[in-house]
Amino acid sequence: MILRVLLGWIPALAAVTIAAAQPLTIPVRIVCDTTDPAMSALKVEAGLSLALNRSGRYTYMPADIRDSLLRESSTADVPALEGAALLKAEYVVFASSMRIANLVRSEIVLRSVRDTTVVRRGTGFATSRYTTDGIVLADPAILTSMERALAELDHDTAVVAAPLMSVGGFTFTDDSLATPAWEYFAQPTVNSYHLALSVVYALQKEVTWTVIDLDTRDAMMAKAGFFEVENDRLPTPTEIRILHAFGMDYVVSGSVRRTPTAAEITVVLSAVESGGMLTLVAEHREHVGTDAPEAFAAALATALRSVTAARPQAR
Repeated sequence: MILRVLLGWIPALAAVTIAAAQPLTIPVRIVCDTTDPAMSALKVEAGLSLALNRSGRYTYMPADIRDSLLRESSTADVPALEGAALLKAEYVVFASSMRIANLVRSEIVLRSVRDTTVVRRGTGFATSRYTTDGIVLADPAILTSMERALAELDHDTAVVAAPLMSVGGFTFTDDSLATPAWEYFAQPTVNSYHLALSVVYALQKEVTWTVIDLDTRDAMMAKAGFFEVENDRLPTPTEIRILHAFGMDYVVSGSVRRTPTAAEITVVLSAVESGGMLTLVAEHREHVGTDAPEAFAAALATALRSVTAARPQAR
């Protein structure tokens, strides 16, 4: 809703837009999944418009203003590049946004009007965390992903790349010689799920990472025909290959182990490689002194901060 309202301001600023000092950019094609109730061409164009104008490097002319001006010139049906030249635009832009569960992927392609061999392309990702009437509210994620796509296109290091991160499993090992028995280890399926969910909650507001939630991860697996994701074991080579195919850069996983006197939790950050391989990036182990879910959650948070402290790199 916010983006649609903001897009509505643009026609009133058309005269300023056309005379602006920044390179004029007009759309050629705006693409989205029209069967997705959370997406629309209007939302995608709104995100594109705000990303281009807010960058300070471009001035965007919306499609309706473009068409109106071309109709006034009786040239509404001219080819895209010819129409762009008539409007004295420096660039034409192709843009798309697609969604899988709560992850939005946007792509921007800029082509020079004067030299059509000059083409720049960027992609960006963002996650949606809000719903309205049961439908994902994708508008903020569209804007963020468009801004990240534009930053990649322009090599703008001021905008954090926010590489994609998925959550793997947490294995449980209970030393049967340790006494007394800890209740936390009696429910590995439930507690591993809570640990994986805690990773998502801890990182979803971090601007340096784009962490996908468990629903999105499982939707990716399902699209690839894999329905055996379990949170109490580490990612299999098949799961890693699927994550790689969807562009995941990193995976967080770990282990929980009962020691003779207490317990410890280990959190591991790994880079996703081709061929179903993971490469260790960072690892941190924390001691847990009491048999309480809150103690394990606190230890997880500490270990997670340690392994994600370095500025991540998109791969």
